[in-house]
Amino acid sequence: VKEEVRQQLSQEGVTRVRIGKRDVLVAGRHVEGAAELIVPPESVILEKPVVRSAGARSPRNAIPMRVESIRHEHDGVLRVQLTAGALKLEALIVRGAQRELRLRPGSKVIAVIKAVAIQVAPLPAA
Repeated sequence: VKEEVRQQLSQEGVTRVRIGKRDVLVAGRHVEGAAELIVPPESVILEKPVVRSAGARSPRNAIPMRVESIRHEHDGVLRVQLTAGALKLEALIVRGAQRELRLRPGSKVIAVIKAVAIQVAPLPAA
């Protein structure tokens, strides 16, 4: 995902990055400007969309997304392609999780990502 690093939130220890109409929080301080965000698929947790109390939780990012496709990867592992506007992610899950979450193309899910799992690679100025 190539986007703009926007705002440092030093008290929180994170940087806010705008992707389309969404903000994603990444750990640490990053220089403002164009950057590529790298999210390892094994770091994306999928949840069913449910009404949840606004209680404290460790992951900083809980993003409503849509399942675009599901592909067999290996040994019962599936690669799930997700979209939410300009944001595109992949998640690796096991077949049992797909069954329990009843995932199929078009399903709505929440992608949960810890800020420390996201890498920021600044892009050269154009």
